[in-house]
Amino acid sequence: MSKNESVEEQLNNILERYHLLYWKQLGLQELIKNAVREKEHWEAIDNIRMTNDMTRIIEIAETLTETEVA
Repeated sequence: MSKNESVEEQLNNILERYHLLYWKQLGLQELIKNAVREKEHWEAIDNIRMTNDMTRIIEIAETLTETEVA
């Protein structure tokens, strides 16, 4: 801010900078929310895969056990 600027101009400059920072912050918050959603999405898919794998392992183990008993 130079001495030649009026108080009104100085206030407008401050408000403009604050406004830009505010929108940047909102943008960052949205990016973070999206990243968290995507991470949760992939974690859910991994959990489903693990559950399917465990179910398959249990089925195989039960089949092997039945075969040994027979």
